[in-house]
Amino acid sequence: PHGLTIDNDDNIWVTDVAMHQVFMFKNGEKTPHLTLGKAFEPAKNNDDTDRFCQPTDVAVASNGDFFVSDGYCNNRIVKYAKDGQHVLGHFGMEDLDVPHSLALIEELDLICVADRENMRVLCYDAGLESGDDDLGELMREYDDNDLGRVYGIEYSAEDKLLYGVGTGNMFANPVMPRGFTIDVTDRPRFYSDVIATWSPHGKGFDSPHDLAISPNGNAVYVGEVETETKNLWKMVKEDNDEEEELEELEPEDDEDDDDEEDEEEDE
Repeated sequence: PHGLTIDNDDNIWVTDVAMHQVFMFKNGEKTPHLTLGKAFEPAKNNDDTDRFCQPTDVAVASNGDFFVSDGYCNNRIVKYAKDGQHVLGHFGMEDLDVPHSLALIEELDLICVADRENMRVLCYDAGLESGDDDLGELMREYDDNDLGRVYGIEYSAEDKLLYGVGTGNMFANPVMPRGFTIDVTDRPRFYSDVIATWSPHGKGFDSPHDLAISPNGNAVYVGEVETETKNLWKMVKEDNDEEEELEELEPEDDEDDDDEEDEEEDE
């Protein structure tokens, strides 16, 4: 298993890179309600609509339509109708190199993808409001040097911010993996799109691979891989000040100091 998504109906979506499949489990059920792809049969190319090639993530819209990033050995995003039986389109083939994570921004009708090897975040027309004729049109590109290889992205509707984790600036010495925050609003609120970078105690993550946002937007969880401890970090935000500057992510008071972490602001 690689990607894990919980939709608005508490269904659980899992991508399995080894089996080249996507599974959806109804809340409380132990067997898949929906299975996409063919077990252990990788897609032959980006035009194969019956198979995936190591799919990485799923994003689900409120109307039930969903997107799959595919993947480690394909380079596309596939949009499905709610029933999972109808492919509404696929796109990104000319742009992406390891689409590793998805974030859906419904109020802007955007589906954003962590374009890992190209070290950027791309946002496409999601076709939810505009219709599928505009599906897949590239709308935004975020390629700040502070991103590095982008592994995970997640959108918080509470504060209209896109959070992500990556390797950090690949030209820095030393390279410091860290998180980043992007303002995606149409009305600019800050001096740049990437308004902050952050990491535990300001010293960088080890191998950040994915992240999740709490429902109220107050906490960011980052999972690390390829480490002895395989840490899960919890970053907690402070309230906005009156000038609506970026909040710092501060450690939550906790009895276990190992779980505490800081985020430094980098505007």
